[in-house]
Amino acid sequence: MKTKIEGRKLGFTQLKLLVLTFCICETVFFIEVGSDLNEILIFLFILMPPLCFILLGKKWAKWVASTLLVLNGLFLFFGGVDMGLILLEVIGVINLVIAIAFHTLPSMRCVFDKQYVESSQEKEKSQSENEEFDYPYLSSRIKASAIDGLVMGAVLILILQLFSNGENGLEIFIFFSIITLVYEPILLTLYSATIGQRLMGIIVRNNADFTKRVNLFRAVLRAVTKYTLGWLSFFTINLNNRHRAIHDFVGDSIVLNLKSEEEEKQSEKVILME
Repeated sequence: MKTKIEGRKLGFTQLKLLVLTFCICETVFFIEVGSDLNEILIFLFILMPPLCFILLGKKWAKWVASTLLVLNGLFLFFGGVDMGLILLEVIGVINLVIAIAFHTLPSMRCVFDKQYVESSQEKEKSQSENEEFDYPYLSSRIKASAIDGLVMGAVLILILQLFSNGENGLEIFIFFSIITLVYEPILLTLYSATIGQRLMGIIVRNNADFTKRVNLFRAVLRAVTKYTLGWLSFFTINLNNRHRAIHDFVGDSIVLNLKSEEEEKQSEKVILME
């Protein structure tokens, strides 16, 4: 049983790396060809949903995503050959390799095999019933995200005031993007919560051990997924016992309610004793 669980964890780790590699490649592609907003939105609506469900271990999503990846890979490869762009050929090949890996890596069987999935779900359900932790509902998490959005909006206004000559659009975009990207990961790594989450009385912890914070790498993966998918990332909250969003699955995190100030202080003491 332990071997099966370890195999499933390895499978999900490799799956996350494959999806992350794909997202990086597509970002490079958009930059290289100068894609407009409409093309990017079409990509998000067609390719990202099945990739999100893949991270939940859905077998049908594996077939849909791998088919789309093969088509996308062939399109990029032959497009690169036609335009003489080696970079597009490389990205096309990477797409094909990722699609093949979904079906050929041994650890993928632990992710998509029905027997493994049902066993894992039963274990999680049993653990949830025996735990005393309280998981926040969708409304609380949306409110927390809205507060964080207001915070980042205030930061953007400040940046615009500092660069008020109107000739630094690219610099403003890069600077604000960096701040947005590091805001949540750093706060989660240091304090287990962003400003919005703290005000709403919720914290983010390591899914494998609730007494530990998420590490920086997982916090970054979590934030990138959340920013990329937007509100779509919250779609799975009401579909599992622990109310985990898609970015929680990617970052291997869990969101908990802090029922009282004493519980929060006790939780912080546990972390300080690590």
